[in-house]
Amino acid sequence: MQQQQQMAQQRQAQARQQMLAQQYSGVPMGMPNGMNQMTPAQFQAMRGGPMARPVNLPQHLQQQQAQAEHSLQQQQQAQAQAQAQHQVRTCSDHRMQRS
Repeated sequence: MQQQQQMAQQRQAQARQQMLAQQYSGVPMGMPNGMNQMTPAQFQAMRGGPMARPVNLPQHLQQQQAQAEHSLQQQQQAQAQAQAQHQVRTCSDHRMQRS
């Protein structure tokens, strides 16, 4: 019984060592869904592991992002206004046809 436990522990330790060796050597591990081009560390980073945290963008990128968001808001507002005007016209056209 004790011998079986020791063998199981040895197998677990070997598997752990192999996994760590793959992680730190950059050798890709087999992953599902065609993701086997990534190393485990890359996969963990993509998933947003416990070490992942947001970083501050440089100021020029913050400005570009703010401008893009403002531009997008303006486009969305203009699109919403155009859509509302189109609906008003369509409704009034239908009312005129019924009269």
